[in-house]
Amino acid sequence: MRTKDAGDQKHYNKVVETQLTELWSRYGEWFEIWFDGGTLSVEKGGLPIAPLLLRYQPNAITFQGDKLKKKNNLRWVGNEKGEAPFNCYSTTNDQSQSEGTVQDAALGRGNRNGTEWKPAECDMPIRKDNEWFYIDGHDKKVMSADQLFDTYTKTVGRNCNLLLGVVIDRHGRVPEADAKVLAQLGQKIDDRFSIPIASAQGEADGLTLTFPAYQKVDTVVLEEELANGHSIFGFAVEAHTKKGWKQVFAAETIGHKRIARFRAAYADGIRLRVTDGRQARSFGVSRRIGWTVILWLKNLGFYGPAVYKPDQFK
Repeated sequence: MRTKDAGDQKHYNKVVETQLTELWSRYGEWFEIWFDGGTLSVEKGGLPIAPLLLRYQPNAITFQGDKLKKKNNLRWVGNEKGEAPFNCYSTTNDQSQSEGTVQDAALGRGNRNGTEWKPAECDMPIRKDNEWFYIDGHDKKVMSADQLFDTYTKTVGRNCNLLLGVVIDRHGRVPEADAKVLAQLGQKIDDRFSIPIASAQGEADGLTLTFPAYQKVDTVVLEEELANGHSIFGFAVEAHTKKGWKQVFAAETIGHKRIARFRAAYADGIRLRVTDGRQARSFGVSRRIGWTVILWLKNLGFYGPAVYKPDQFK
């Protein structure tokens, strides 16, 4: 916060320093620290947070904390609607210090030639109308498990971290309606992804899975080895139908996870073709062109007719 009075600013900074020192020094190691809207610079009167952070929580992942630390940073995906860009790179050349009041699609996409590793994080409340805080009588605004599952496929399934905003009621608890939907979401994810129809792993420019009989397939889950950064920049998924091989999905990025959903195809085989790949060149580490891709296959059934419109994936 920034005030116009120097005395008030000094007092405010001292309160913040006291609170952060307690939080960061007395409760163990933190996984992630969220700087909503970034941080106020020292030049503008802000508290010098960097020394505190590096002293007490040097290994914490920071959201919008790239002005404070040079590693373990996340960037904002550019919106709060729970949808990552169709192609979302973990690399970027931009700092993420957005106030979060204006959507920024470019920030969300990242940059295939970026020199900084800052995966995107998608943050959204699980209550409709962007409702981040508890309001009496608003339990009907909780999104359904199906809606949140769709969000999961468009965030985690597009190489992003998903952060769901959950309200706390007047008793200091997660409301029953919210807790119920979150449990349903977890069960839905487990039911649909825990046991694939078939899977394969390899380091090549393609992988093929074959089935003993024709069956309906509409989802493929891909995971790219990222120890040396992105090395896949274009791929296609093809289904072997009775008319031969047919492309059913194509994109640029795989990353940590790509959940490729497409119109159901009756096929006895699925294959992955890498159409654009290059030497991994992340942060001083280089190796021959190659990648490890895990190909998981799962028949999920249709999930809303709009999801599978071909033009959505152009």
